[in-house]
Amino acid sequence: MWLDVAKTLNVNGKIRIQCCRDDNSMIVGRTASKLWCYCHRCKESRSVSVGLRSIKDIINDKRLLQELKTQSPQNRLPKLTEIPADAAVWYLKYGISNADVSKYGIGYSQKYKRVCIPLAQNAGMQMRAVYPYQEPKYLNVELKPNAYKSLVFDTGRRKGDKITICVEDVLSAIKIRKAGYHAIALIGTNVRGKWNQIQQHRNTIVSWFDSDDAGKHAYTELHKLCELTGTRFHSVHTEHDPKVYTQEEIQRILNGIN
Repeated sequence: MWLDVAKTLNVNGKIRIQCCRDDNSMIVGRTASKLWCYCHRCKESRSVSVGLRSIKDIINDKRLLQELKTQSPQNRLPKLTEIPADAAVWYLKYGISNADVSKYGIGYSQKYKRVCIPLAQNAGMQMRAVYPYQEPKYLNVELKPNAYKSLVFDTGRRKGDKITICVEDVLSAIKIRKAGYHAIALIGTNVRGKWNQIQQHRNTIVSWFDSDDAGKHAYTELHKLCELTGTRFHSVHTEHDPKVYTQEEIQRILNGIN
């Protein structure tokens, strides 16, 4: 398990995970030359050397991405397969299961070595890098002409849902849905281009964006649109993204909003 986690890290990155007990006593890290782990409790220590990628592999990756950009939108959808363990670590570390992601048709492209997430009823797709050397980390791809500005990830409104939480990323939206609330990921912070998808459910709108400049701008834009249309609006501000919190913590944060 530690090795799968280490493979997802950027060079010089570190993260804590469980080892011999239920606390995060093990540090997992990555350097330019090795993947390593060390547990402060049981003193387990391991490392694996990381080989250099061949020039042929690098050129092939660039060629595939260029092909993806030049293909017509309807021909861009790759064949999707089961998500391998080293790719699944991306969402498993946030308490999101394979069963959770499969509900939304999320799969893996062996060709591009990326996790693929359907957007806006298959009008588009987000392709998430698995390995640290892959750039960019996220690719947003149109599968229908002129769909890019309206691409969102909607977790699906259920009977009884009274609020819609707007977030920036897919995993945060899935985590909020697991906690019992309807959520839409804007795949970034563009609010105006995605207002139709946001307000179509006619729920109370809740913004839960990052505290950086882009997140603050998205909050302001969403608040203005809600005021103009007479839509009830609330905002949530936390230190971390929603995906970092447990289901119980999300429920406490959103409790009382209706």
